[in-house]
Amino acid sequence: MKERVCRFGTKNELVGIITDPEDSKFANKRLAVILLNAGLVHRIGPFRLNVDMARSIASTGSLTLRFDLSGIGESESNRDTRSRDQRAVMEIQTAMDYLAGIEGVDKFILIGLCTGADQAHRTAVADDRVVGAVCMDGYGYKTWRFYLNHYGPKLLDTKVWIKAIRRIANVNDAVGFHQSKNTEAVAQISAWRLPPKNQLRVELKELFKRNVHLLYIYSGGASTYYNYRGQLKDAFKELDFKDYLMVKYFPLADHLYMIIEDRCRLITTIREWLQDQQHRIV
Repeated sequence: MKERVCRFGTKNELVGIITDPEDSKFANKRLAVILLNAGLVHRIGPFRLNVDMARSIASTGSLTLRFDLSGIGESESNRDTRSRDQRAVMEIQTAMDYLAGIEGVDKFILIGLCTGADQAHRTAVADDRVVGAVCMDGYGYKTWRFYLNHYGPKLLDTKVWIKAIRRIANVNDAVGFHQSKNTEAVAQISAWRLPPKNQLRVELKELFKRNVHLLYIYSGGASTYYNYRGQLKDAFKELDFKDYLMVKYFPLADHLYMIIEDRCRLITTIREWLQDQQHRIV
């Protein structure tokens, strides 16, 4: 495989890296994969996650682009008056236009972590060229089983009750019920990105009508709002997912997949799912 720097946009303000598979390994020359920023982390991804993923995907025969949205990494700021969400969708569409122009691809799969998952979904809804999306620690809606998993063990833990009594009595307890900063950050990001449940229900129906396939992956870092594998489907029991949605849950992995074993499992899962999509898309 080989990698090359690219610039695109109306003023060449967006910067990315294209990872090409070897010509003999191209699985589908009409398809490209785009890796999105995870929050404000530039295009390499958290601990080079996007780099590892792009190269692994390219080894299976898919052209991959990882690029920075405006104002992140090496991409210049955009003074467009539209909202951040609207600009993100517009810039992802610009990336698709660019690849279509230089490579002739007309179908795209988007991969995003956290806010990148939100942007992947929004773009999939807005653009028919998106035929698939991988959303990591994206949308999650709490169910009765979530609450049972979350609070059940605490109700049986005497230490928790003792701490609660101390808090009520205004006793300074150094341990308390405080979440880790990392968990709080994930919860805050997820909360303000979460669309109304009915809106997502309608959007998922539309995506399935277009034969868009989705891979939703959740880590233990999303435990403040997602804590078991079947939670997403339980939250939308009235939807007929058929084979359009695959859900994976890695409860021992952190939000950024810092541990090598967790990262390898994540990338293998995505690579295998993509291989199925490569042969499905014509």
